[in-house]
Amino acid sequence: MTDDAVPELRASDADRERVAEVLRDAVAEGRLDMEEFEERLEATYKARTYGDLTPITQDLPAPGSPRRRG
Repeated sequence: MTDDAVPELRASDADRERVAEVLRDAVAEGRLDMEEFEERLEATYKARTYGDLTPITQDLPAPGSPRRRG
C-alpha cells in the first residue's frame, strides 16, 4: 500500500498481508498488546479498501523508519 493510494480503491490480499506484517512487528516491539493486535489483525483481514486499511497502522512507525532513541 502506498501513501498516494486512493482510499476507495479495493485492497488486495497482498496489501492486507503488508499491514498484518506491520502489526506483527509492532507487537514484537511492544508497541501493541496482544488484545489490540488481535483486534487490528481482524480489522485488517476484513478490510475491503485502502481507506479501511489506513487507520489500522496510522499510529505506528512505518516499516524501515528510524527508531527514536530516548
